[in-house]
Amino acid sequence: MFNTIIVDDEETIREGLSKYIRRSFPELNIIGVFSDGKDAIEFLESNHSDIVLTDIKMSEKSGIDVAQFIFENSPDTKVVFLSAYQEFEYAKQAIKYGVKNYLSKPIKLSELKESVNKLIDELRTERESIEKDSEDLQTLLSIVKRDFYSDILLGILKSPEEISLRAEKIRLGKEFLENTQCLVFSLTILPGEDCYYSGDELHNCLLNLLREITGLKDAILLTQSGQESFYLGEFSGFSNCEELFESVCKDLGAITENALELLSLNTNYNVLFSGKNIYSLLDYHNGESGAFSDSTLIEDKMKSLLSAILSHDYQSATEVLNDLRIYSQSISISDSKNLMSKLFGKISNVIFDDLQFSQVSFDDADSESELFEKGKEALSCIFDKVSSSEDIENPTIAKAKKYIFDHISENIALEDIAGFVYLNPVYFSRFFKQHTGITLTDYLTKIRINLACDMLREHKYKIHEISDACGYKSSKYFAKIFKQYTGQTPSDYSKIN
Repeated sequence: MFNTIIVDDEETIREGLSKYIRRSFPELNIIGVFSDGKDAIEFLESNHSDIVLTDIKMSEKSGIDVAQFIFENSPDTKVVFLSAYQEFEYAKQAIKYGVKNYLSKPIKLSELKESVNKLIDELRTERESIEKDSEDLQTLLSIVKRDFYSDILLGILKSPEEISLRAEKIRLGKEFLENTQCLVFSLTILPGEDCYYSGDELHNCLLNLLREITGLKDAILLTQSGQESFYLGEFSGFSNCEELFESVCKDLGAITENALELLSLNTNYNVLFSGKNIYSLLDYHNGESGAFSDSTLIEDKMKSLLSAILSHDYQSATEVLNDLRIYSQSISISDSKNLMSKLFGKISNVIFDDLQFSQVSFDDADSESELFEKGKEALSCIFDKVSSSEDIENPTIAKAKKYIFDHISENIALEDIAGFVYLNPVYFSRFFKQHTGITLTDYLTKIRINLACDMLREHKYKIHEISDACGYKSSKYFAKIFKQYTGQTPSDYSKIN
């Protein structure tokens, strides 16, 4: 719905416009009808309207005054002038204050309808753009927060001062750092045969339940290891971290019990650490928390490095490499060599199907500085190769597609495919669409339905056998998706073909 107000000093025009708009435009909600610009301006000082239809000449405040107020205070509002006067000065003022249209009285309904429809289309486009920008911003914030928290948990950020400095760069204020209670926990989800949802949908469902039951503000996915996903939860409202720990454990227990009954899920949780504020995460790396292995977070750093390479972002890639250099100061030089060898070996394998592509040996590095100079050399080599391979299908996409074909009969989740190519699920989802022009969900559905069509044309499989082979554990759900995609039921398709 788009809010609309009407401003005109003639009662018959106000009533006529109101009736016509209510009858002809269900998308519009008339929130005010005024006889003078003065009353309209007073109303707009405390209320927002998407569309304003206003006369120009009125006794106290004119339509020009209304347009000027809107131009200065609510520039996204669309204004249309209604006037019996065709004066050039009015036209100049209309242009100055961004008025969308100028309709002459007596108003022709065809012109009014055309003008209002254009405004509605424009408002819809703007609203969709705002929603997309908001979604993109939220995604970006989650990625930035994940890197921030991971660097604390890895010991890359080693002091409150370093945490505050990084937080300032990503616009997390002092109040947030001091007053946000935190909890590191994991969720393991094993969908039952009757579960129709993907892995990320299931995790979102459980996290939304946790938001409703507890004071969970946000849950940042840190990393994944097999079926287990590790989160950092941001909370508020608990008197101390012990109360937070006990309350969340109790609520997670209740949620996982109900999940089996309501969603056909086998779930498990593990609370690893609770802290009174963000600074207390420093205790996690210092060994006071009994935390999970650093290897999972190192794996996440590898995903960040791979994402930077595929985005042609050399600066971000070197920043990740520098973070790993800081981390390596807490381990031996031999462990650091092993880390770098595995890191670039995996990246080369994912991107080029070649474990030895980087052509850089880390074994003969005698110091940390020499080791990471070799790391930069390997990174440059990979960037050069990626830049010269633009004309062929991206190897990461090819690997992802092969994984889908190899596991088409299984309940494939976004996290499964992203994990196979060592990418963050959020980044991989965007990366896949960027390179294929289709979302991963739509691609997966397309492949499954195409396979189903091939099997139906052979006339030797039962519907439930085709459903199982295409990764649908419920024949009813398979038939529903098949009809949505092809316009026919599987039985009708088989008869025709």
